[in-house]
Amino acid sequence: MKKLKIFLVMGGSGTSLTRSKIWLRNFYDSLVAMGHQVDLFDPDEFLEGRGLRRFTPEAKEALSHELPKAFLQKASTTKYDYFLSYLHADWIYPETMDDVAKRVFTINYTTNFHQFPLYREIGRRVGLNIYVTKAAQESFESLGLPSYWMPFAANPDFYKPARLRNSDVAFVGLSHGTRAYTLWRVLQNGVNLQIYGPGWQAGDGIRSIVRKYLDLGRASVATADERMRILNERLRVEIIRKINGDYPGHVHTSLSDNDYAKTVAEAGIVINYAESRFDGDFLDHRMLLGSNLRDFEVTMSGSLLCTQHSDELPFFFREEKPQQELV
Repeated sequence: MKKLKIFLVMGGSGTSLTRSKIWLRNFYDSLVAMGHQVDLFDPDEFLEGRGLRRFTPEAKEALSHELPKAFLQKASTTKYDYFLSYLHADWIYPETMDDVAKRVFTINYTTNFHQFPLYREIGRRVGLNIYVTKAAQESFESLGLPSYWMPFAANPDFYKPARLRNSDVAFVGLSHGTRAYTLWRVLQNGVNLQIYGPGWQAGDGIRSIVRKYLDLGRASVATADERMRILNERLRVEIIRKINGDYPGHVHTSLSDNDYAKTVAEAGIVINYAESRFDGDFLDHRMLLGSNLRDFEVTMSGSLLCTQHSDELPFFFREEKPQQELV
């Protein structure tokens, strides 16, 4: 295998945790383990060092200005084979890629296809778009953009089976969508479910949600669509409060990366939600179902995964086959 020289632009966070390095554990560490030379530019660390929050106008301006300079400085002494980035329009201005593309073959990695407009303009400026959800193929091809399906994977050096497994059913993730409702029902049925992640604790972001959605004056003049969004968000808030009140020992704060890997390896069952509603809009009927990181992280750890079915799963797993038949 040819050893490549890669300039990688990728933040570590695969969750809402600013200190998470999950992406780098799966992506950067794997490339280095394969023997490639990888020079990393971490946007999270860049912004944190300047006291800027991600996805703000100030952060976008700073990153768009400094990223090409950082690359060109390194490229003055290193002849890179690829500039590989995980960026979208909330990170940088799309034209940021123009000067870089003059010097090296550019590849942009895309994940959230349900937010495709974020990637479209950058996609026009790079040599290749990598997408993880097969449904994205049609959109890239309709625009005449070169693209390649490269599904998620998990690093076997980071995700390993535990020596002992407990009786917990675990869920690790954000509290958006219908998750609160379904997990509440799981708890009501007496399942030993342990919930980890931001947004699940009573009062964890609840006050801002209440201020935003429960203003009765605003609701009284809202459109029917706005009222439905308010009611949906209000129901989610109340269910989270209910979960905390009735099942206080089952709700936990966010996990560190190492604790996350340990939790999914030791749990008897891990619940996964693969669905994403387009633009996160409660009223949008479209739902994207495809494989996500959990499908590979949990199975790599040897735990039982309960996930939503999608047309992508048969590409990676043989359906309805007992384990002994797969050996």
